[in-house]
Amino acid sequence: MGVEVAVAAAVVAAGTSVYAGEEQARQQRKAGRRQAAAMRAEAAAERERGRRLRAAQTAAYGAAGVQTGSGTPLMVMGQTAMDNIRQRERLLAGARNALLDARAQASASRLQGYGQAIGYLGQAASISSAGATPTQDTT
Repeated sequence: MGVEVAVAAAVVAAGTSVYAGEEQARQQRKAGRRQAAAMRAEAAAERERGRRLRAAQTAAYGAAGVQTGSGTPLMVMGQTAMDNIRQRERLLAGARNALLDARAQASASRLQGYGQAIGYLGQAASISSAGATPTQDTT
């Protein structure tokens, strides 16, 4: 009877390990999606900040009577636009990396759960075969 209980316990532990690995993987993917969404929202906000800055530059140049269609004002506004685009691209790349990292961590958690399960099932097999082996009584 003790062998059956030990085997059942090992099988239950294996199932628990698989479940825990899968649950941790789900949570990691979910956290990665949240982080990526926050970074995409920040990129959208950065786009709006850039738009407002360029509008303020245009207004300031116009108020000063400076033509914005050529020369230094055009170069300054172009550089502002490029800086804004680069910042947005950095944020979007960060969002993509957050998703990739979360997926990698989720895969590692899943594999760890399955690895532990295999270990528990191996223990169950060892216990089962040890319990099933006939012993000789020498009394």
